[in-house]
Amino acid sequence: MNEYHVKEALSDAVGRVQSAAGAFTDDPATELKGKVRQASARLEGSYGDAVGAVTNARQSVNRVVQANPMAAILTAVAVGYVLHWALHRD
Repeated sequence: MNEYHVKEALSDAVGRVQSAAGAFTDDPATELKGKVRQASARLEGSYGDAVGAVTNARQSVNRVVQANPMAAILTAVAVGYVLHWALHRD
């Protein structure tokens, strides 16, 4: 869980309360604002999931590079060669 998941939970709760208040007072604008806030909270949670996935991938790559640095260097050279070849062929 990261900061984006905490923000998601708080925004979702506020959105639910706002939507319920709009429904209770029969104010469609307030109810819609609450639903928009809930949708925004879901997007923020998805962004938090993406940030977590990228962090995990970065940590995995770091572990592999530290375990076998020569293979990492050779892989980087090979990728660079292929990219150069693909971009500069006539």
